[in-house]
Amino acid sequence: MADLPSGAVTFLFTDIEGSTRLVRQLRDRYGEVLSEHQRLLREAFSKHNGHEIDTQGDAFFFAFGSAFEAVQAAVEGQQALSGHVWPEQTTVRVRIGVHSARATPVDGRYTGLAVHRASRICSAGHGEQVLVSQATQSLLEDEEEELAGSLVDLGEHRLKDIERPVRLYQVAVPGLPSQFPPPRGEAPSDLEPTPPPPLWRRRRWLAGAGLAVVAVIAALLLTIRGSGGGLGHVDPNHLGVIDPKTNVIVDQIQVGIRPGRSPLGRAPSGSGTSTTGR
Repeated sequence: MADLPSGAVTFLFTDIEGSTRLVRQLRDRYGEVLSEHQRLLREAFSKHNGHEIDTQGDAFFFAFGSAFEAVQAAVEGQQALSGHVWPEQTTVRVRIGVHSARATPVDGRYTGLAVHRASRICSAGHGEQVLVSQATQSLLEDEEEELAGSLVDLGEHRLKDIERPVRLYQVAVPGLPSQFPPPRGEAPSDLEPTPPPPLWRRRRWLAGAGLAVVAVIAALLLTIRGSGGGLGHVDPNHLGVIDPKTNVIVDQIQVGIRPGRSPLGRAPSGSGTSTTGR
């Protein structure tokens, strides 16, 4: 294996979208399609000095010493896949994710968060889409050569198992689709804790408040009834003042707003009445 790049390294991951569907559709011919897909991508990536780090099933992991070469390789790889004639009118749709970071290979391998981030960027994409991180986009800005595609800012996105949001860019590949669903990542419920409901909407608080109201009403009824006998009249929206010796209302205090008059010119019946004892 040739010397792997170190310092500013750009990682590229690929993955076939809907590979299980292709296996069911092609059955014995899937192996042929998988091999042809690998050949096309290897040719495009090797042309731009890409180093194959790992291959697992329908996924590739490559490393490049140049962000520009990595993105050019991704563009040409997508174009090669799109222009190929596949058996049984099959469409092989591959997603590609690219991320740049400082890294040093150890025993022919790269490890660390940068590799993990590049893999997650690939997983966030859709078939025939190329996504790059902001780190890669920043390196591309310093390149004097013109990229074979334009970058579209997709904004920040939360990716699975990545603590901080990642700003993603889509490479608009000439001759390929440019409209895709939003990048796939964590569900909204996984991103931020759901704020607790207002106090008045909490069931326990409502139940407690209801019991408190019932207890107050019961206490008032016991107070005004005492050991028997009527107490007298209390106007609506007034508190009755009770003589504890006779259990008779001796005065009343107005509270709140007096109810409006009814169409017949009288205060509406059934108005709530509160009393208290001293």
